[in-house]
Amino acid sequence: MKLLKSEENKATNSSSLFPREEYDRVISRLNERKQSNPTNTKKDYRLLQKYELLEVTIKGTTVQKLQKKGTQLRFVCAEDVFDVLLAIHHTIGPEGRTSMCKATKEKYANTSRDQILLFLQYCEECRLKKSSVRKCVVVKPIVLNSMNCRAQVSPHGLVLHL
Repeated sequence: MKLLKSEENKATNSSSLFPREEYDRVISRLNERKQSNPTNTKKDYRLLQKYELLEVTIKGTTVQKLQKKGTQLRFVCAEDVFDVLLAIHHTIGPEGRTSMCKATKEKYANTSRDQILLFLQYCEECRLKKSSVRKCVVVKPIVLNSMNCRAQVSPHGLVLHL
């Protein structure tokens, strides 16, 4: 829910995540363009410039995924972002935000740092690691029997109580 709210707050042209329905619609539109030669619209030109189809075999079935044109970076829909981040988090371990950002940028085109921070905020393993008790220096007060008495030091090193 928070992920979708943060994406809604972004400008419409900078939003990198899209829901499953839009993801499937883009795949079907690219398939239509590949099979037949319909008239091109401006949106079709933008789709062809940004995306290309990648066929992946998962457990014997071939699935089409979106890929950034000219690279090996894949796009992921909004419903699968946390599953992808969880898989990456388990492979690299709880190393932190920067290593997680680096690992996701190597594989996926539309994951952002905000999404990774949101994931790490709700990761139970990272929360336990962060909440460990820190040892610090404790200053203990000096306790004297004669708390408010005055003393003077003589030149010979003797202490005189008044």
